Order: sequence, then C-alpha cells, then structure tokens
Amino acid sequence: MREGLFESRSRRKASNIARMPRRRDDPAGGPLSRVWRFSVGDILAKGLHFLAFVYLARRLGVATYGLVELALAFLAWLLYLADAGVEAWATRQAARSENPAALVGRVLPLRLSLAALALATLVGALPFLPDVAGLGQLLLAFGASLVPQALNPRWLLLGRERMTRAAQAQAVAQVVFAIAVLAAVSGPEDVLWVAAARFLGDLASVVLFLPAARREAGPLAPWTLRGSGALLREALGLGVSRALGLLTYNLDSLLLGSLVGASAVGLYGAAYKPVTAGLALPLTWFLAIYPALSRTWLESRSAFEATVARSLRLSALFAVPLAVGGLLLAAPVVRFLFGDSYAPAAPALAILAVSGATVTLRGTYRMALQAAGRVREDLILAGAAAAANLVLNLALIPRFGIVGAASATVASELLWLGGLATRFRGATALGPRLVRPLAAGVLMGIVVWVGRPLPWPAAGALGVLAYGLALLWMGEGRALLRQDG
Repeated sequence: MREGLFESRSRRKASNIARMPRRRDDPAGGPLSRVWRFSVGDILAKGLHFLAFVYLARRLGVATYGLVELALAFLAWLLYLADAGVEAWATRQAARSENPAALVGRVLPLRLSLAALALATLVGALPFLPDVAGLGQLLLAFGASLVPQALNPRWLLLGRERMTRAAQAQAVAQVVFAIAVLAAVSGPEDVLWVAAARFLGDLASVVLFLPAARREAGPLAPWTLRGSGALLREALGLGVSRALGLLTYNLDSLLLGSLVGASAVGLYGAAYKPVTAGLALPLTWFLAIYPALSRTWLESRSAFEATVARSLRLSALFAVPLAVGGLLLAAPVVRFLFGDSYAPAAPALAILAVSGATVTLRGTYRMALQAAGRVREDLILAGAAAAANLVLNLALIPRFGIVGAASATVASELLWLGGLATRFRGATALGPRLVRPLAAGVLMGIVVWVGRPLPWPAAGALGVLAYGLALLWMGEGRALLRQDG
C-alpha cells in the first residue's frame, strides 16, 4: 500500500494501542476466525431473505413486486438518512474504545433522533414521489422499521468482535421476516404485510439482543445528545461515502420506476436478487472484517497489510466464478427462481453478475480506507462513480430499459474499482491476485458452455469443480495456507 496511508499516525499509535480494550473471551485463531464465525450466521440470514423474496416475486406478480422493490429502494435512502454514518463510526469506535457504555449512551439517542428526522422527511416527501399507485402508503408502512433499526445493537456486537451474537441477531430478523411473509402474503392484495413482516423481524432482533449488548457494554451510562454535533462531523464522511455506494446500487431502480414504471422495477429487482444472494458471503466478510482492520491499523502495519492481502485473495477467488456463472446461466436461473413471466430479466442478470464481481473486488479496499481514516479518498471515488452512474442511467434507461440500467451499474462499478486499485501497491495490489482466478475462470466458462445440454445446476456444478481443481493445480491452496501462516 502507499506509504502515505501510514504517515502522520506514528505519534498516536502508542497511546491508541494502550487504550485498546482487552477482550475477555478473545478466541484463538485471530480476527479472521471471528470473521468466519459471523459470516456463517449472516449468510444463513441472507439466504432466508433471498428465499422470502423469491416467494414474494412469484406471489405478488411483476407489477406489485416492482412496487415493493421501488418502496425498498426509497426506504434504503431513509435508512441512510437515519444513520448518517453513525453505525460505521460507532463500530470502529467500539473496536477501539475501552468504555462501550459511554459509547452506547451517545449513539442510541442520536440514532433515535435521526430516525425521527427521517420519518419527518418521508412524510414531507410523499407529494413528490413518482406517480405509482400505492407507493406512498407502502413506503409509510416500511418507514416504521426506522425505529427498531435505530435501536439495533449490531454495531456494538460487531465492534467488540462478538461475532456469534451479531450473526444470531441478523438471523433472528430474517427468520421472523420469512415466517411472517409465508404466513401472511398470498397475493398482490397482501402487499402491506411485507412491510409489517419487515418491522416484526427488525423488532424481534432488537428485543432479543439488546440484553446481549447491555451485558457487553456493562452498566449503562446516561443517554446524552451532548457532543452529537462533533460525532456527526466525524461520522458524516463515512455516511456520505456509503450513501454514494448505495446510489450506484439502487439509483437505477428509482429511475426505472420514474421513467418506465413499476413492472420494469419488478423485472430489474428479480435480475438483481441472484446477484445480491451471490454477494452474501463477500459483503458479510467485509462487514465483519472492518473491526479487525480498524484494530490492526492501530496495532501493526504488517498485520493490517496481511489482513488486507488475504481478504483480497479470497475476494478474487470468489468474484470470478460469480461473474462467469452469471454470464452463462442467467436465463435458466431466472426461469427457475421466478417463473417464465420474469424471463425478460435474464439479460440484465447476465450484466449485473459482472457488477457483483466488481463489488466483491473493491470491498476490501473500501473497508481498508475507512478503517485507516482515509474517508476523503473513498468519498471522492464514490462520488465519481455515483456521478457516472447517474449520467449513464439517464442516457441508457430511456432507450434500453433494464439492460441500460444494468450496463450503467457495471460501468460505474468498474470506474470505482479502478480508482481504488491505483491507491494500493505491493503486498496489497489486486492484479497479482487475479491472475490465477482468471485463468481458472476461463476453464470454468468452457466447461459450463460445453455442459449446456445438461440441467443448469449440473453444468454450473461441473464448472465450479473445474474452477476449484484448476486453482489447486496452480497452487492457490498452498498460497492461502502460506498467507495464513
């Protein structure tokens, strides 16, 4: 990595390390073993979420499912307004702070205040929403989830690296959501129950796991909003950076809803769902590795770089088959999951699979910059990608619909990845870690292409097997073991 990333920190490292919290039950195996512990539970939770939305897409139909996806796209922005980067800031501080009780006393009242502001913004924005029947009512129903989201203790559990508890909190929310959806939604007339299921899942997570967070924090400190302005100034860079990342993710859905209609959003949402399911593992990994990066940044340059390097290698191994599989198997996957009425979503899925691979490759770099306090660099790159995404969407959606939206997303993500990659060198460079996965990916693509007469799961499994064997033959397994050592 650039030397500049480590400049101007040496004077503060000694005092920061001295204040680092001692974990009472710090498990053997180091930070990456804790990351895996969180990842397993979180992936199961996201798997349930994915299956629930496959069920919803089939039960609601393209137009009503598009309404749900459009409402969720707006809700995502309300959630970012209600967070303003505080969750990411608090996670980082919890990884470093020896006084989590005081941190809770500052963070929770601020997040509740921001949630109230977001709800007020929602009410004020209702007259300006796209002219889609039922959108305002559904969005108001989804807005109820802002309150339990504000109280969610995930940031404290993640920051203190209590990965099992954090994963359980995630899983409970998705289990309750999935059960409520299966019990209450049978057709388009039940669409408001989707929002109710979301609220119940978020509330269950808070009720069950606030006690765990309280035990972690110890005796509660008084709640106070004093100093919230300074806290927000620190957190806002993280919040804006992540909001710009959201812009490249769901701006296309918002514009599709405004320019084309709810049915286009439904098709596009169906195209995106397999990609978001495929991203469950890498996104969980990045979320869970952030506290470890925040802590090792203070402890040791070599430990920080080693964590970044291993995460890059794992990301590259995962990104290539995600892109290859999505490109070659998009059509049968869409028909299998959502039915023939969603078949027009297949070309968009093939393109978005490349976007998913790009998100996977850039995730480690974003977490590394944020953990190191280099938020401005991340913010500039996120802003450039968001601007490119907006321009390309406005140019491509009117002519090409969901395929244009997917193409705009891929182009902006590639721009973002390229900008990040130029800031990392040597042990943390991306290029050398892509050579073997790309070579193995070519073989995987050939196997999947030749195996097209087979059922698509069989062709995909053979391709993945060929990919894994090629990597082993090239010595990638030994390289990972050496890096672990």
